[in-house]
Order: sequence, then C-alpha cells, then structure tokens
Amino acid sequence: MEYKIMNGTYYIKINKDENLMDQMRNFAQQNNTCGYFSGIGAAESVIISTYIPEKKDFLDHTKEGMLEMFSLSGNISLDKLNKYIVHAHAGFSYLNDNQEIAIIAGDLREARIGYTAEIVFTPTSEDLLREFDSKAEIEVWKLD
Repeated sequence: MEYKIMNGTYYIKINKDENLMDQMRNFAQQNNTCGYFSGIGAAESVIISTYIPEKKDFLDHTKEGMLEMFSLSGNISLDKLNKYIVHAHAGFSYLNDNQEIAIIAGDLREARIGYTAEIVFTPTSEDLLREFDSKAEIEVWKLD
C-alpha cells in the first residue's frame, strides 16, 4: 500500500496480492483516522456477504478470477474497544462460463487485489464511533 495526501484527502494505492480490507485497517491505524472512501480496481478473489435478517447472520459468496471492481464505497469507524472497523460494499464484474458479463456485489468481507486498487479517502475531523442499535440489531454509527 502506498498513499499521498493532497488538500486533506488521501489517495491510496493498494498493490497486487494485498488484502484490501487489511490494508484499509492498517491505513486507519497508521494515520489514527476515521473517514469514508470510494474506489475502483481489480481483484483476484473476493468474499461478498449478504445479510439474512431471519438468521441474523451473513451468507458468504466467494468468487475468484479476473474481477473488475467497478464500485467500492465504505467507511472506517471505531468500535467500543477503539478498534478500527472497515465497513465496505463493492461491486465486481467478471466473465461467466458463457463469456458474458456477470456481476457480484454486496457487503465486502475480503478482496485480494489482482492489479491495483485506487481509493480516495476523506478523513473525518473527529472519531466516528459505532454502537449497537437494538432496533436494527446491528452495530451502527453513534452520532450523538
């Protein structure tokens, strides 16, 4: 991973064979920052998850091959133990067995970069905290 800051915005390049989610977590720890990000790139393997409300759990979908990351958006916040949490959603296109374009998208768990990932990160001016929301039954931003 390499990055450069220009006018308060970070431009991050994640290199081939690096894990996108691990690198974003490392970036937040190194820079002691929360914020939001978006990006594009290509991956060799991904794990995308779908939340199943009835089970209160995620169903993982693994895909490998040439995966064009056409959309990446997410945020980095802190949990109650001050651990950085990377929450991202992404969309990837690929060629299916009929050589037609197909898409896999959802909650991004893992992505091993195939060529590069180019990410724009905007830091928050203060820590962005998470807390359990009993109505939604998940961890969400604490905004009070």
